[in-house]
Amino acid sequence: MKLLTHLLICIFFLSSINTLLSQNKAKSIDTLKNKTAQELFYISARSPDISILEKAIKKAKEENNMSVLINSYNYMALRLKDENKLLYSDSIIALKDTYSNSFYPASAYYNKGFYFFNNGNFIKATDNFIKANEYANRYYNKDMIVRSKQSLGLLKKETGDYKQALTLYKENFEFATSGNTNTLSNTDYLEIILSIASTYNELNNYDSISYYNDFGIKESLRLKDTTKYNDFILNEAKALFNKEKYDRSLNNLIKILPYYKSSNDHANLSFTYYYLAKNYLKLKEDKIAIQFLKKVDSLYIESNDARPKTKVQESYALLTSYYRDQKQLEDLIIYQDKTIALTNKLHANELYTNKKIVNDYDIPLILANTKKAMDKIKAKEKRTKLLSYFLVVIIIAILIILFYLNTRRKVYKKIFEELISKKDDTLNLKSIKKEKPSTKTTLNIPDTVVSKILTSLEKFEKDKEYLNSKISIAGLAKSIGTNPNYLSKTVNHFKEMSFSQYINTLRITYAVSSLKNDSIYRKYTLKAIAAEFGFNNTESFSKAFYKETGIKPSFFMRSIEKTNT
Repeated sequence: MKLLTHLLICIFFLSSINTLLSQNKAKSIDTLKNKTAQELFYISARSPDISILEKAIKKAKEENNMSVLINSYNYMALRLKDENKLLYSDSIIALKDTYSNSFYPASAYYNKGFYFFNNGNFIKATDNFIKANEYANRYYNKDMIVRSKQSLGLLKKETGDYKQALTLYKENFEFATSGNTNTLSNTDYLEIILSIASTYNELNNYDSISYYNDFGIKESLRLKDTTKYNDFILNEAKALFNKEKYDRSLNNLIKILPYYKSSNDHANLSFTYYYLAKNYLKLKEDKIAIQFLKKVDSLYIESNDARPKTKVQESYALLTSYYRDQKQLEDLIIYQDKTIALTNKLHANELYTNKKIVNDYDIPLILANTKKAMDKIKAKEKRTKLLSYFLVVIIIAILIILFYLNTRRKVYKKIFEELISKKDDTLNLKSIKKEKPSTKTTLNIPDTVVSKILTSLEKFEKDKEYLNSKISIAGLAKSIGTNPNYLSKTVNHFKEMSFSQYINTLRITYAVSSLKNDSIYRKYTLKAIAAEFGFNNTESFSKAFYKETGIKPSFFMRSIEKTNT
């Protein structure tokens, strides 16, 4: 009776709780009804309940809110693990003509690519990673460019093109270490370092492996990333095996084995089993090695993941070799058949992946780089062409200058020879020109005054009073006993030049005669010569000399010295 009573109380209690939960759920649903798509999306981001995200999608369609709709599709694709992930990613891609930005549809293609990659379908993975890279570059999404390059590098690595994979990884590493660490998540940053270290493992570059492994271990400890720390330890174990340090390699593998078992990481757990087997084979522990090789096979059957190709393929090869040596025909046939099936699958994947990456990523990249190179070449050719034109103009200018200088030198030489050949008293014909009495009356100056001025000028020339640097028309007129106006008119008429020209002509005529006949003058500086012949400075002397003779005094003096020599 007591038992029945207790049972009835429990039933009543459970019924009450169920009623209360139903009321709360109804109240919650009723509350969500009034929320906008944006509000529902924010709530779903904080809740593990996918149904709220579904309501956000429905509401976004009603409100025609494309931003919330696409973000909700993306969240749904990230949360789902099965093929429905593809459906929501495809929903984003279907809207690419209506709604595209730096994040969409690149992230949708990227998510699809990794789904196919993780399921061993490298063909579809390749297509989607290339699309992700294309849209990331179109909208310059730095984060997605890095991710898509990383993925393409992974595919290159899967097909054995380690050098090209390393190139892509190093581009990402340069980006990450050039002040862009904030652009990437810690996991992505560490993954880039790990990718470089593991690729150097495939290339047997031990110095580089050690550098990037040590760097990665320090960074993963700094960032407190346990997963990546174990991944670097696994990579170090591979390097130690390749360096034939089997005991140290085994210690690392045994150290990380529990972590990969607990984390359900099939790919790295399979790697760990594979290298445990390889180490035990080297240490002549064949039976233990075979057990680990069979674990690799079991994981492949469970996950259908053969990455990288050597992991399962070589495991089968080692098992086949072992059973052949042991003459165990039944097991031998089993692993031979498995080897053939896997080889066919991998070969088809590899052929497509290589061809697709080359056609859709490498070739466009090469063409883009080629275009840049061609543009540089054209720019260089243009600069070279302009430089050529400039040089031609310079050469023509130099030739013209040389021609001019040569011609002028010839003219100078001719003038010099004429000056040397003339007698001293005929150097300046104007200065010794005799007056014509018939023309005196045209000056409106008394004849007696004109005669007096001309007589005084003859004495002025004979006594070389023109060498006085302070001579002026006013001073000379006063010494003659006339006025400057009469003196100026007389000089202009009879000497056919201005008073200043008349003085300079007398001075230069005397200078030429002196330099010709007296070697002492030729030892003077131009400044001293100028002062000697009545000029206040070198410049006025040179100008007057050139105007009267057609050559410069320096040339005249050099030429005399050469002639005398």
